[in-house]
Amino acid sequence: MSGWTRMSSRGCTSLAIFGTDENFDELLDIARRNFIDVDMEATAADLAARIWNEAPQALELKEREAGSHRRRKFESFRARNREDVLPAEQLPIQFDELEADLEGCSCPRSAASDAA
Repeated sequence: MSGWTRMSSRGCTSLAIFGTDENFDELLDIARRNFIDVDMEATAADLAARIWNEAPQALELKEREAGSHRRRKFESFRARNREDVLPAEQLPIQFDELEADLEGCSCPRSAASDAA
């Protein structure tokens, strides 16, 4: 296996995510920042594999950054204890008490709350 190493499933996932033409410029930048030699005829997948072999932490970091920018669904924010969850019909309609608590906060107010 000259020049090749076994790749973990994590490495394969990173290659599948970043080894696309849309990421080529970003892969070039990652390679440059990590002092990785680049063959200018290499494909994005080739470049991602080379980066994974020489600096896997760079692709892992990029994957974490991409994950933090993904839009989260409301279901992603589930309560730890189902007993602590209030049904929607039991939620307060008026938020005067909450707004009063926030009066001392230096948070900017929205135009919607000013209009009310």
